[in-house]
Amino acid sequence: MGSDDPSAAELTYETEHDVQQNDILVVASDGVFDNIFEHDILECVNRYYNPKTSKVDVEEAAKCIGK
Repeated sequence: MGSDDPSAAELTYETEHDVQQNDILVVASDGVFDNIFEHDILECVNRYYNPKTSKVDVEEAAKCIGK
């Protein structure tokens, strides 16, 4: 049976992805990915993406995701 005890967390998860120029990486805890739909995260990132600079306002995107 699972546990919410942080010391029991599995820390060996590994994966590989091909990252391309201008890709946007969203790094967050499982608490974000377990509780927020991927399309909602994408909506927040897109809302604060500036195509002229190819940058995301990280602080505003994080606030949006946290709502």
